[in-house]
Amino acid sequence: FCSCLGYTFCFSLIRCLSLILRITGIFIRISITCLEELKNRIEKNVSRSDDLKSKFRLALESYRDWCFENPRMAVLVFSRLEEDISEEQLESYYVCNRLGEMLVSECLKGRPEGEGNARLDTGIIVCGMWGCIEGIITKRTEPEFWDKGKVFTDRFISFVLGNYFGN
Repeated sequence: FCSCLGYTFCFSLIRCLSLILRITGIFIRISITCLEELKNRIEKNVSRSDDLKSKFRLALESYRDWCFENPRMAVLVFSRLEEDISEEQLESYYVCNRLGEMLVSECLKGRPEGEGNARLDTGIIVCGMWGCIEGIITKRTEPEFWDKGKVFTDRFISFVLGNYFGN
């Protein structure tokens, strides 16, 4: 193969592929570091309350606030997950989801068997919240909401809380 294309070209191609793999590894490590920072913020804010509904609200607000404070990093971290990621890295990527799952599990206690799935519900909540956040960051919402990210996301948070706690 290399003899047909030339050794210099093959060597350059191998170097480029190696660089891409290193950049991907760096990106994953940066994402995991950001997610750990976000998890710590959520835990700190949630610990301020004993009330489950308040904890739930504080968790979602913490997620939202971090994303609005770090919009470029949030888009990089949450837009796409690399496919070549180890199981350990994958679990680190979902560290905030696991925290959310614990809150959702608490909300589901006392409900009839089979009503609700903490992992599924958490995934839907996180994706829905990210959709609202990303819509504001990328200005894909109606223009009247472009500078009203908290109002926009607070409405989503109200929908979620209403599902678990009623109005």
